[in-house]
Amino acid sequence: MRQHLRDLVGMVSAPVSTLRDLAARTRPPLWPPLVVWLAVLLLLQAKLMVRFAYLVSDGGSVMLRRAREALWEPARTDLLVLVVTVAVVALLARVLAKGRVAPMAAAAAALWLLVPLLALKSLGGALAGFGLEQWWLPHSAVDSLAAIVVERRISWVRFAIKCVVAYGLPLGIVLAWLRTFTRDDGAPLADPSMTRRRVGVGVAALCSVALVAGSVTGVLTHLSRIRPVLPGDEAPPMALRRIDELGVDDKRIKLERLRGKVVVLDFWASWCNPCRKSIPELSALSLELKERGLVVVGVNREPEAPGRARAALAELKPSFDNVLDDRNFGDRLGLTTLPTSYVLDRQGVVRHLHIGYTEIAVLRAEVEALLAE
Repeated sequence: MRQHLRDLVGMVSAPVSTLRDLAARTRPPLWPPLVVWLAVLLLLQAKLMVRFAYLVSDGGSVMLRRAREALWEPARTDLLVLVVTVAVVALLARVLAKGRVAPMAAAAAALWLLVPLLALKSLGGALAGFGLEQWWLPHSAVDSLAAIVVERRISWVRFAIKCVVAYGLPLGIVLAWLRTFTRDDGAPLADPSMTRRRVGVGVAALCSVALVAGSVTGVLTHLSRIRPVLPGDEAPPMALRRIDELGVDDKRIKLERLRGKVVVLDFWASWCNPCRKSIPELSALSLELKERGLVVVGVNREPEAPGRARAALAELKPSFDNVLDDRNFGDRLGLTTLPTSYVLDRQGVVRHLHIGYTEIAVLRAEVEALLAE
């Protein structure tokens, strides 16, 4: 365990020599950087994890799926870059090291490049937790819409900056490390000085403490907003622009104007197959029960790409109105996955919440019961 801690600190204070040392071992350990990576991801998603705690009654398997989905989105780009890096390092080690380093050992050592990336993620997460959000830091994914969308347009400059900040340091480290393969003598690099080791320990400790403190502060500061809207709660105000196959217009659908009706809010996206399955079923239900007081409102969750929503609406032709969630209304409700449906009574109180695809017979029974009240 002590050696693993030294390796982790070494990846902060002297990453090139630490990688060289790891690659020289017969079987470099894989689990320490992965465990630290998972811990950092969990802390970065602390608000979402606390939000899930309010929904624990839905069952262990459902909670596990939600946690997996929540962690996958911010992790997927890191994993893709890491897999490519590991493969390239293994190939170059075979070509450049000339037998001095086993390709598999080099590939395993490359996994430790997660550590300097995690230091930057921790810094960004800590600042965000204290209310000092810095879009260019890699605590959010490089394709995070909140970071790269400016005035409803993707900023490729921001995207490039985030990529450089997130992966420039690990790339520089791996390039410097690969250059050591070309040394004729194969001599080990000098061990880092005691001062550099102390600096590494200090940086690692500071990043860890700051991330934990920032995560806790962020959760406590936004606790009232973290709690999702649950059955029994009054739905918050909504005023979103209507969207159809022709485009987005300025007409807004306001939830308070639907008081006296039973309302089904159906959150969907064009890429979501279960959503596309439920929309025709909701269309039929809307046509059948509209005269009795049912209103179905579809809420599209693709404000960055309304064209995809329009294409889906042109194909599916729902019988109910749809709006574009460009004001994070779903986030205010505590939306965690798609599709999600909220069934509201005539007073605007959430009576039923369905996360994921729900059989239309279940929704029909709930709506008819509310219409009869």
